Amino acid sequence: MKGLITHLEPFYLELFGDNMIKNFLLGLKGEGWTQKAIAEKVGVQPNMISKFINGKTCTLETLIKFADAFNVSTDAVLGREDPKPKANCRAEHLEENQRAIR
Repeated sequence: MKGLITHLEPFYLELFGDNMIKNFLLGLKGEGWTQKAIAEKVGVQPNMISKFINGKTCTLETLIKFADAFNVSTDAVLGREDPKPKANCRAEHLEENQRAIR
């Protein structure tokens, strides 16, 4: 998978350019998330959140980390669709998914 991600990165960077996840992050901050809390949830350094908000592009691997951490699609992180949680059939996530739907 890592080889495929590396192979696709130039295409994806050209397609989405700067500020690719800025709106997603600003939306999270608008919901009360701090940069530190976002960073911890995703598994990146807190200063990276600020850099992404200010236009630094992220790698495909990091994009996938954001999508997985917030249970949304990569299209949602990129702003191509509404950031609604993905359906998750695992029992331990059932209550979380039900809360997200309400």
